[in-house]
Amino acid sequence: MNLNGKGIIECKLTKDYPKDYPEDWRGWIQLKTQVEITGCSWGVLVVFSHIANEIRYFFYERDPSFSEELRVLAEDWQKRVKTETYFDPETSDDAYVMFEDIPVAEDVLEIDDSFSGMIARHENINAEIKELEEEKDCIQTALMEKIANHEKAVCGSYTLDWGYINYKATPEKVTPAKEARSVRRKQLRIKERKL
Repeated sequence: MNLNGKGIIECKLTKDYPKDYPEDWRGWIQLKTQVEITGCSWGVLVVFSHIANEIRYFFYERDPSFSEELRVLAEDWQKRVKTETYFDPETSDDAYVMFEDIPVAEDVLEIDDSFSGMIARHENINAEIKELEEEKDCIQTALMEKIANHEKAVCGSYTLDWGYINYKATPEKVTPAKEARSVRRKQLRIKERKL
């Protein structure tokens, strides 16, 4: 590859071990986009891994096919900004942000029965989590009883640490008054109804 003309150098720092090829989110898409929008012909992604104390260089030559891909994404983004259209939510936090400020309808929405299986699975997961948390606490109890007054213990390939958390002294704080308000819940409450 020839580094002729203007170019972009993008530098990243990571605590991870070096990779043979960088993940898209670790500066690669950023570099490609910078090369495209500046009209440069090349770019270099420099990634320093401080855990290995190693620098890796990844060279990039402007790709005409990425130009079209970027154009489509940019136009989609501009359209979403103008129409205030969100991307489809990927997490419950995304869904909350989408609907937190929208006035809540007062009627009850009848959802298609095809969602019943999903809701039942949600409730089963909650029950499984509760059981697993109880099992986890039983294990913690047994290990704490075994460790007793020791701060550290070893068992096979595991180390156990029942040390201390140190808190610095803090001054007393007075919490200012807040006006009454209503905020939409961040999670659904699900109850089984009698039909």
